[in-house]
Amino acid sequence: MNPAVLAAPDIASVLKQAAAQYGDAVALLSPDHGETTYRELDRRIAMLAGRLRARGVDRGARLGIVMPNGPDMSVALLAACSACTAVPFNPAFTRDEHRANFTHSGVRLLLADTQACGPAVAAARELGLAVIPSGELLGGDGASTDSAVSPGPDDVAMVLTTSGTTGRGKLVPLTHRNLCAGAADVVRSMDLGAGDRVLSMWEQHHIGGIVDLLLAPLMSGGSVVVAGGFDAARFFDLLPRFRPTWFQGVPATLRELYHHAMNAETPPRGSSLRFLRSVAAALPPQWMADLEASFGVPVIQTFGMTEASPLITSTRLPPAVRKPNSTGSSCGTLVAILDAEGRALPAGQSGHVAIRGANVFAGYENDPQANAEAFRDGWFYTGDLGRLDADGDLFLTGRAKELINRGGEKISPYEIEEALLGHPGIEDAAAFPVVHPTLGEDLGVAVVIRPGAIVTHQDVRSFVGGQLAAFKIPRHFMAVESLPKSPVGKVLRKDVAALFAARQVSGPGPARPTNELEAALAALWADELDVPEVGIDDSFAAIGGDSLSSVRIFLAAEAMVGFKLPDEAVRHFDTVRSMAACLVELGCSVKPPFGQARDATDRDAVLDLVTGTMADRQAITPDFLRSATSEVAFEAARHTAETISTPAELKQLIEHRGGASTLAALLRHPILSLRIARRRASMRREFEATIAAAADPLAWVREEVGPNVDLFHAPHRGASARKTLVVGFSSRAMRLTAPTYHILCALDPAQCELLVLRDPSRRHYLFGIPGVGDTIEAAARWLETYASARGNARVVALGTSAGAIPAICAAIVNRWPRVLAAGADRPSHHPHLTEVLRLCAGLQAREGATTIVLAYSARKQRDAMGAAEIKTLIDSAILKGDERFKDHALLYLLQRKGELGTFLKENLLA
Repeated sequence: MNPAVLAAPDIASVLKQAAAQYGDAVALLSPDHGETTYRELDRRIAMLAGRLRARGVDRGARLGIVMPNGPDMSVALLAACSACTAVPFNPAFTRDEHRANFTHSGVRLLLADTQACGPAVAAARELGLAVIPSGELLGGDGASTDSAVSPGPDDVAMVLTTSGTTGRGKLVPLTHRNLCAGAADVVRSMDLGAGDRVLSMWEQHHIGGIVDLLLAPLMSGGSVVVAGGFDAARFFDLLPRFRPTWFQGVPATLRELYHHAMNAETPPRGSSLRFLRSVAAALPPQWMADLEASFGVPVIQTFGMTEASPLITSTRLPPAVRKPNSTGSSCGTLVAILDAEGRALPAGQSGHVAIRGANVFAGYENDPQANAEAFRDGWFYTGDLGRLDADGDLFLTGRAKELINRGGEKISPYEIEEALLGHPGIEDAAAFPVVHPTLGEDLGVAVVIRPGAIVTHQDVRSFVGGQLAAFKIPRHFMAVESLPKSPVGKVLRKDVAALFAARQVSGPGPARPTNELEAALAALWADELDVPEVGIDDSFAAIGGDSLSSVRIFLAAEAMVGFKLPDEAVRHFDTVRSMAACLVELGCSVKPPFGQARDATDRDAVLDLVTGTMADRQAITPDFLRSATSEVAFEAARHTAETISTPAELKQLIEHRGGASTLAALLRHPILSLRIARRRASMRREFEATIAAAADPLAWVREEVGPNVDLFHAPHRGASARKTLVVGFSSRAMRLTAPTYHILCALDPAQCELLVLRDPSRRHYLFGIPGVGDTIEAAARWLETYASARGNARVVALGTSAGAIPAICAAIVNRWPRVLAAGADRPSHHPHLTEVLRLCAGLQAREGATTIVLAYSARKQRDAMGAAEIKTLIDSAILKGDERFKDHALLYLLQRKGELGTFLKENLLA
């Protein structure tokens, strides 16, 4: 045995041995949370295990865990295994998926990051499960304890849920013996030692993240850089900083690293890496050769599965021979090739791959039928087909199971079909695998459409998008008159897949570009996807696209057009034709140069500058506007001032006539200075006209509540207890689609106060509001506490554009009487908002405590569709479309007509 492998019967003992042997050596590292030594890790795990026991969590209890990747998740997993049975789940699952998994797995309480994992918490509370906030359990300090009895080797350490060939997942109980044996096999397969360090960018609810990238390194005395999810650019940032000796990924991940390496200024050859490891799917030989040439290190290919904890076979490091298309030989597991009757086949013959050993689980829980099919004569049948050569190297030749293996993520076709059959326009449906050059397999669906209904691929994607995790959304679509079925009514998936493939082959040749923009994009796609030709109607997924290559194409398109694309634009990139149409809608020309009109490009530049200048409120001095020496800088200064200034503050800025910098600019750039002077005069005229029509506008004062929150109020015009607090969620441009002083001049300071919240990332509140909460749910809770402490007579919400959906959700959750959403964005374009909006829609349907007004410019298609989508989810919402307008900034348009004050009184303050 490799002397670096710690021999212990259970995880708790492994960690204690490691603490005794490696002491102050670093065990865990994090880019954001520093280092943890082996001794400190053992102490923390003992402390957390004690806290769990103090809450009544005994050895037989099942603790569900839903947390983001990170060192806290690592510690929580190890502590739960030591104290009870850990049951980790994918944080990306929807509430419905969590609810089904919690019920099926039998968890009785949940450890969760309550801010980052809202759907899981909501599902647990619906089921009546106790929820332990991860911050509460992991926070603080405490003394370790050795009073706990170590678990036995055959105690269940962890239960993982893996998709099955039925509609529900299978439960895989893994004992301490299984996991320790599996980790030891991993250590031996790579000859890991105390000098090794792995950069982990893998999901920690997955068996690979648990055993390969946590237990095995700790068992060998090495260290783990826990770096969250995969990001190729971040990989290359962390590589020189942490100097890992190895990295593990699926083929698509490794291919993405290769593309980045080819474009990097400094090639990765000569880095700290000594090898790369490919898992979960077959790595094409050419990809392996490209990686080895680029990084200058060998690449290991493996074969494993959850039921084997997880390693079964692996190729070895040089000087061992690695054979093309082989997954290598056993690392400790007994591997056999058996025929249909269970007889061993000689070398070279294909049959069923079967395994047994200390790492192999004892059987699925509560599933006697699955166990009867999978276990025979002490062998576990993996569901794969393959052959062994004379040297004992395994070559996989096919899959006996129906699971769709999309880049290592296993998808049950029954689950997809169940979701599809909930669509009112779908009569029948079948999910099937589609061969994919980078993922191995991708997900396709065939549907039988009901007479008179119209169902498109985008309809299907949108419909299941709110029910299933992102990797389960079908990328291929086919409408058929009927599905091929067996005499007993079972869908013949192979026949469905063959029909899809035949349609792809027999169809017309690649559609030619109709303009120069389409031609340029087709060439860009062909280059990035490494294919000879792309037709403008070719499916992105069908020609080899995946989530990682979509990022490359997105960035390349940005470089081609010369401006930043909105994140949601990637949803329109299914074909070159749809991508070109999206870019034209965003302002591109169909002829080179393709870039946006100058004013649109400048608008994004303005917002980039505003993000920085808003961080320093002290910069808004009387010279603030005059110090701008370019049109873009002036617009940024103006936008910033109008976003956070009261009418009194803005009046002082506009009327100030000093500033030596403006005189210098005039001498250097007289035409530019004249343009800025005209902009300043126009701003002053608009301000004076607005303030002249307002009641007591100079009474407002601004109080900075936080870096992204301002309170505008008039403390000398009555107590807060007699006023309405208007909570405003700003748009992507960080204001309420109108300057703040417009809103203030439309409100009476003796009757109202205005709290404005902003999203500095301009990503539709994807990260919540920094300083308030990192999710919409967390921000809503903060607002409840803030409003309660302030003691206003009433609280209402106002949300515009990107802020409309957060405003609706906050109002419903906090049971505020009214919310006005102006020009709301489409929920379907922002999945992170869709999930929480669905939850709030259910609450609104049950309680109906909030009046929801959806106002929009009726001639603006984007706004009309946004209101319609929200109305579909919340039937009680009131639609208020204004047929006069076709622009997005509704509140600004109303102010220009002198109607903003009346509009807010009727629709927000009524």
